[in-house]
Amino acid sequence: MEVQDEYSRLAGDGKARVSASTDMSIKDFGTGASAMCSVSITVNQDQGSIERGLQVCWWLAKKYATQFRQEAEQEMLNILASRGATPSPALMPPGQRYG
Repeated sequence: MEVQDEYSRLAGDGKARVSASTDMSIKDFGTGASAMCSVSITVNQDQGSIERGLQVCWWLAKKYATQFRQEAEQEMLNILASRGATPSPALMPPGQRYG
């Protein structure tokens, strides 16, 4: 409910629109996994609401792009494993890259 209240305060008259996007990937020469997320909301026209709206958009875009990239990465690793292929070290999660 607290999150909903925050959005309600930001939305206000809804005459200004703010957006934030992020793209996250793990690739080796174009092969790999990536995710892109863009979030837009309408907010009050005052500077504080616009700045807070941008913060909220950025936080949401980053949160979901991270989640979706991890899911895409796991799917890519599953496909490679089903084909008997070994991913290049650049495609492995940081803790697994060098053994």
